[in-house]
Amino acid sequence: RWINKAPLGYRNKTTTDGQKYISQYDPEAFLIREVFEEIIKERFSLSEIHKQATSKGLKCSLSAFYRLVRNPIYCGQIKIPESENEKSKVINGLHTGIISVSLFERVQKILGGKNNSNFVKRKKVLNENFILRGILLCPICGKTLTASSSQGRNRKYYYYHCTGKCKYHIRTDYLNKSFLLFLQKEQIDVSFLKIGDDFLKEIDRGRREAYKSKKREIGKVMDRSIDRSLNAHQLFSTGKIDYDDYLLIKESCKTHLKICASELREQALKAGVDIYGKNGGGDIFSHLGDFYEISDVLTKQRIAKLFFPERVIADDNILNMLPEFIKEIFGIKLPKSPSTIEKIGNKEKINHFFKELSLYVFEQQLKGL
Repeated sequence: RWINKAPLGYRNKTTTDGQKYISQYDPEAFLIREVFEEIIKERFSLSEIHKQATSKGLKCSLSAFYRLVRNPIYCGQIKIPESENEKSKVINGLHTGIISVSLFERVQKILGGKNNSNFVKRKKVLNENFILRGILLCPICGKTLTASSSQGRNRKYYYYHCTGKCKYHIRTDYLNKSFLLFLQKEQIDVSFLKIGDDFLKEIDRGRREAYKSKKREIGKVMDRSIDRSLNAHQLFSTGKIDYDDYLLIKESCKTHLKICASELREQALKAGVDIYGKNGGGDIFSHLGDFYEISDVLTKQRIAKLFFPERVIADDNILNMLPEFIKEIFGIKLPKSPSTIEKIGNKEKINHFFKELSLYVFEQQLKGL
């Protein structure tokens, strides 16, 4: 049982027989749950997620926020500190967790990963000219190419270049344009469209189910706020609380209901996004170049990494850079037939390609809401 002051998202309560316990407190608990759900998406840094949460009403400093997302109390567990006779351990508490244990563990895995410092502090600097940075290898010495600009007489020029002694470089606009032209010109082989089509259907079903579930959850939270407001009015009417306390509770409930209504509208918009056109996946996958061209820089980089999941030697001809499974998807003749093991590996890569691409399409459309 938690016996100290309740952490953010909870309030101290006492049972009729005098037993102390902590109970979830909205809207804090609702916002904290959103924080954990946002972390596993790995779309924003921890500081950016903190900024989003505080803008919605969560009162928590950045340093306290860093501790919050690592505190097992939010999944119903309590950390027992180390003593003289026992090591530190985590036990199940008597309180109800705001999130599940599995969600908490997934978040800890992300925070404890090798790129933890990047995730916590990163401030992404995205440049439209450097879409393929980190993907290309120097064709002379094999080092990973970086990218930078050079001021010419009238304008800047951008290059992918080697930092080694060979000084290899190639204009970024040339390679970037070659990649875009490939996407606009080449078509995904018809035999693979069903794979993409199936993933889009899966996303379509999932988001509608998620909307129904989220709608029920938000509805319950709103009902609790209304009940709390009505209860406060009754307590004030009978003289059990003073007017200032009543106003404080009333304003808190009003703010919470406003947040919930906004969240409900946002979820309804997401559920209404049309990612599955009249012709199924063909509408999207047949116009991949158009989708790529209108996407934001981060999505362009993610798409490029789908085509080049491993670093590849830079080449004037984009076709020479494409891995075998991409050539297979686009019906480009392979120099030799793949072995059985290679076919299995390619199948896994092809499934991953369409699954991720379908998600990017959905995410990009959500950004336009």
